[in-house]
Amino acid sequence: TFPTDPEADMPHPLQAAAAVADLTPRPAEGTFLAGFAPNRRATGVLDPLEAGALVVEAAGERLALVTVDSIGLMRDTVQRIREAVTRVPAERVWVCATHSHATPDTMGIWGPALLGFLPYKTGDDPAYIDYLVTRVAAAVDEAADALGPARLRAASFQMDARWTRNDRTEGGRDDGAVALSFDTPSGERIATLLNYASHPETLWEKNRLVSADFPGAFRARLRELTAGVPLFFQGNLGGMLTPNTPPKPSQDERQRFVTDMGAALAAATMEALKDADEIAANEIEVRHAEVALPAANWRFRLMDRVGLLARPTGPDRIAHTEVNRARLGPVTIATFPGEALPEVGLAIKAALPGEHRLLCCLGCDEIGYVLEPAMFTRK
Repeated sequence: TFPTDPEADMPHPLQAAAAVADLTPRPAEGTFLAGFAPNRRATGVLDPLEAGALVVEAAGERLALVTVDSIGLMRDTVQRIREAVTRVPAERVWVCATHSHATPDTMGIWGPALLGFLPYKTGDDPAYIDYLVTRVAAAVDEAADALGPARLRAASFQMDARWTRNDRTEGGRDDGAVALSFDTPSGERIATLLNYASHPETLWEKNRLVSADFPGAFRARLRELTAGVPLFFQGNLGGMLTPNTPPKPSQDERQRFVTDMGAALAAATMEALKDADEIAANEIEVRHAEVALPAANWRFRLMDRVGLLARPTGPDRIAHTEVNRARLGPVTIATFPGEALPEVGLAIKAALPGEHRLLCCLGCDEIGYVLEPAMFTRK
């Protein structure tokens, strides 16, 4: 913690606050779970789902960084959240998904299926989407209303490689992580944030319980360490970085791995931040770009036409998405609208300015895996 000093009550250029909203479906039973095969219905809840909202302000500029336990949120859903927020400008609300594979289907492609693998009806529940939009927007406004002086610290570090592997042939890896902490001038923790890459799919396809997977265990352990509001932002996990579970584990072993991996991430985060210096963040520099992508894949167009995919492309068959970047002193935070492969993400991070570079994938959209051209011939 920061020592108490005579300047503790003086104005600070940076302000921050954080809030949490529960997103667990109620009742959970019967919910179509996202990831793996369609028609996988929940039978109960293993651990709660949540959204975490961090709002920061400097020199009159305000930004909301939001993480949601979800397989992915299409841009239309993100836009609905933005429209519901009243305390932060819409384009400054950046909503990212953790990509947990034990959360409700929010994209529409894991619903009822013929023969167990041919989906014929969307799996998303409009009532749950409405609930999610309302709860996430409320968390952003709650955090914005609580803004107060803050001190920022950052640490970039390498996570132990034993926790994640790449199952893609010749696939690369990225064990890099970035942690941020926001504290009051007197040393009370406001929020602790981690950006790290790995698919939250530890529980695998036989699981029928709603779960945040290891990001939830990470947050639970940080709360035990009184580390303020815990926030997990997904990194460049595409194609595909996955938890390095033991061979053919039982469901009990998978659940234990979730707990152990979350605890390991929390411990590494706290250790990295322990000796980090305070960062001067006198202003927030934000950039935004719109991106238009042609929907050339016939499967994508078919799912759009039959109403499975929660992403209308319109008659021009164009998917509109976005990328964002913010700088707080030597910290750069970028959102990426899908799942960048490790190689793609590493190249993006190398091009970003600053000492500490966060690439938040599934940011403000979910367009799937993003590969380098040569990778399309690999399995």
